[in-house]
Amino acid sequence: ATRWQDIQGMNNWKGVIDPLHPDLRAAGIRYGEFVEAVYDAIDMEVESEFIYYSLYGKSDLFPNVGVTSDYKITRYLYSTLVVEGWRTAFDGLHKRSSTTWIGYIAVSSDQETRKLGRRDVAVILRGTKASDEWYVNSEFMMKELKLLGLEKPLPRVVEGFLSMYTASDASKMFGDSSLRDQIFKEVNKLVEVDYKDEDMSITFVGHSMGAGMAPLAAADYGFNKPRIAEGRTVMVTAFVYGAPKTGDGEFKKRAEESCKIIRVVSTGDIVTLIPPVSLTPPGIYQHVGVEWRVDWSSSPYVQDLGFGMRCHNLELYLHCIAG
Repeated sequence: ATRWQDIQGMNNWKGVIDPLHPDLRAAGIRYGEFVEAVYDAIDMEVESEFIYYSLYGKSDLFPNVGVTSDYKITRYLYSTLVVEGWRTAFDGLHKRSSTTWIGYIAVSSDQETRKLGRRDVAVILRGTKASDEWYVNSEFMMKELKLLGLEKPLPRVVEGFLSMYTASDASKMFGDSSLRDQIFKEVNKLVEVDYKDEDMSITFVGHSMGAGMAPLAAADYGFNKPRIAEGRTVMVTAFVYGAPKTGDGEFKKRAEESCKIIRVVSTGDIVTLIPPVSLTPPGIYQHVGVEWRVDWSSSPYVQDLGFGMRCHNLELYLHCIAG
């Protein structure tokens, strides 16, 4: 494997996590900052007509949030949230839906591509912000997944993540196509048309809720991607930070066959234990991919955070990676 393929997990990150290779450190910071950009740009003003949408257009996002990057955002991504059952009781409704801005797709410039050794497409998915996302995230029931082949037993994944990935509602702004369809349409265009003769990496990146969905999206794309010409490399990888568990053992098996996944875990991060064993049969939910553990306790700049949500902060993760 070439160096970039090692960093994207061709050999399951053997020899590059411990000791930490500078290129993996750089990738971990770069992709994490791409997610942080969404947090910095999302409209959280309660009275705003555009709450949970981006404050900036695609070309203005990076400059306005202070991200210096040789990547160009080619598409914003939106997720449709469907809330039903007991969660709608207070509204007097049986079901409601809404859409939120959940991330974007960006591609490396020619100059950055030469530096990286391949054309990189980054699919960025943020963590929970909208109130309805909290409801959907609490749907720990498992649902069969038919996107990775129909061989039995079918893999099962968190119902809430699958719903946010596949739902659509044409009556809502940006809701006419599912998050899955948006990703496939844009990434396929980049792979098959815009850069059809180049070696590429398709990197799915997520934090928190987005880290639960990124392995699902990466496994799906890895399994269902277009046919790649002989002699050309198109690697599919997920970089996830503070990830909850996405699915069961069968999902883990098929996901790890379809793509490469590296899971950055901070000491004391409670979200990495979700769904909790107390609410699910033991052994049902399993983590996927290779673990990259980071420890804030060795930093002189971080107070004792103990255990909980404070250990889940993405900026804390990036501080630990930076060293």
